[in-house]
Amino acid sequence: MNYPSISIFANDTRTWILLLTIAGGGMINVPVADAEDIQAQGCYLQLKNEAQIPARERGLLKRVLVSAGDDVARDQVLASLEDREALVSVKLAEIDLKVAQRRDKDGVTADVAAASLDEARKLTQQARLAEEVSRKTAESEIAVRQAQEAGLLAKDALDRAEESREKFRSSVSSRELATLKHDLNRANLDVEQARFDRVLMVLQAGSAAVLIEQREATELRLQLELQDAQLEQSINGLTAQRMQAALDLAQAQLDRQHMKSPIDGVVVEELRHAGEWVEAGDPIMRVVQLDTLYADGFVAADLVDQSWQGYAVTVTGKARNGIVTLNGKVVFVSPEVDSVNRQVAVRALINNADRLLRPGQPIEMTIHAK
Repeated sequence: MNYPSISIFANDTRTWILLLTIAGGGMINVPVADAEDIQAQGCYLQLKNEAQIPARERGLLKRVLVSAGDDVARDQVLASLEDREALVSVKLAEIDLKVAQRRDKDGVTADVAAASLDEARKLTQQARLAEEVSRKTAESEIAVRQAQEAGLLAKDALDRAEESREKFRSSVSSRELATLKHDLNRANLDVEQARFDRVLMVLQAGSAAVLIEQREATELRLQLELQDAQLEQSINGLTAQRMQAALDLAQAQLDRQHMKSPIDGVVVEELRHAGEWVEAGDPIMRVVQLDTLYADGFVAADLVDQSWQGYAVTVTGKARNGIVTLNGKVVFVSPEVDSVNRQVAVRALINNADRLLRPGQPIEMTIHAK
């Protein structure tokens, strides 16, 4: 039996096997050709990035620094509002910050208070030692007892001299007897002096105790002064931080007087001019990016594969100097099918670095599904 010859072409890169059942016969395998390139329909270029540049504050539009057709860079200032008041606010905030930082850096109050407290503590310690010496000395009877012993010896020497003189007048001269009496009197005075010194030491110990209390009171006062100084130093630091925040706020307010481009691109519209009054949000100009464009097209649903994302594409369009071909890649394949024409939207990202093609113009797009 002869089977019919059938040719079927696949809609992706895979080779499908067609199983055909022939009446009265078995099954046959029919090879299918590989699909390589898909031609999208209804293709055109459109912008990937564009930006309306609005006034960020209400005020007088002082300067417009670019014109339609000018290339601009990202963060480039395109226009400015009247900013004299904002500039003055920044200057004042800078001065306040410098003053606060100087106080925070040069403040020595806490250091002085800490040194004074340390000195007071040492003086208190010295007063305690002096009080202890006076108290120990006052409690001791050694000096009195030594003086009393010396008095007893002097009296005994005088008694023996007098007794010897009564027996033998020539045994002790009048001068020697007078010297012994003098020694006894001096010993008695030494006893009185030792007792007086002991009383004096008791008074000195009491005075030292009072001095300790005074030193402790001074310590407490200096401790409080140190706490106050530390609090002041902390406040100085916080004040410097607050002044820095105030400067940042003033700088941000100044920055809001200047309109910047959020993208690299070309100015295509000037919507307001210098000297006009604008409200916050009013559009000043429009900037478009031409270096990178979207190519949108449509492919029959039975030919589309969701795995196309990232596949290479080429687009062809007319330019001033002739036909131009650019490269790109698929970035989006719609999961939806148009219910009327049974097509699927496909989008590619195109490198238009030389700006040979323009958004809005029709193109031909080939998807290299291989």
